[in-house]
Amino acid sequence: ASGDLVATIALCEAGGVFEADGVGATAEPADGGFLLRGQKTHVICGTDAGLVIAPFREPSGRVALFAVEVPAKNVSVEAEVCIDPTRPTARVGFDGVRVAAQARLDGDGASAWHAMLVRGFAALAAEQVGGAESVLLATRDYAIARKKLDPHIGLFQAAKDPILHMMYGIELA
Repeated sequence: ASGDLVATIALCEAGGVFEADGVGATAEPADGGFLLRGQKTHVICGTDAGLVIAPFREPSGRVALFAVEVPAKNVSVEAEVCIDPTRPTARVGFDGVRVAAQARLDGDGASAWHAMLVRGFAALAAEQVGGAESVLLATRDYAIARKKLDPHIGLFQAAKDPILHMMYGIELA
């Protein structure tokens, strides 16, 4: 593997729903494969992706995961304006996209989707704790370096206590 392929997961429906119960995109059997319809929003690295994994609801009502190679006919990818430029997002539309039967991933899509969400939330939480720790260290360094009438402001209880509370919170996280 060369590592050139960027894959992404299309989490959200157009209304912002990301749980399996809210999947509105559909997969209909057609000519030995499937016809995919729906729209996904906030797809991280969607404009750079060569493979999109997304949930679709089958006629039986079950949720199945599909791996769709992009660009492809009837797949639209439009960059979104987002707050965090380190995580560019896109809106990906599936307007009657024909895929082979092999594009449907084996297993229970809803269970796999739930397991992926749990792991993703844990990874995101860990990242947020790391960000909070960076802010704590920068605040501590500033409190040590900044002087007010000669002593460091870190010696004042009004500065020390919030820093300690933040440190305790980060340690518990």
